[in-house]
Amino acid sequence: MALVERVFYLKSKPFLHFYDDPSGLFADVKLGRQRGFDRHRVATKKEQLALLELIDQHLSSSIK
Repeated sequence: MALVERVFYLKSKPFLHFYDDPSGLFADVKLGRQRGFDRHRVATKKEQLALLELIDQHLSSSIK
């Protein structure tokens, strides 16, 4: 089963994008208001969990 590239939005703005390229599976995520997207490798379970932790921290801090 191949990855279907998709963009996820937060408050109607692009927030997260998964994609597959020759060097592996990656996610671009926007974790700050002024910053652009940060690229994260998410090919392993450990990398995926690390990304989820970053996203959780970002969303928790933006609620306050």
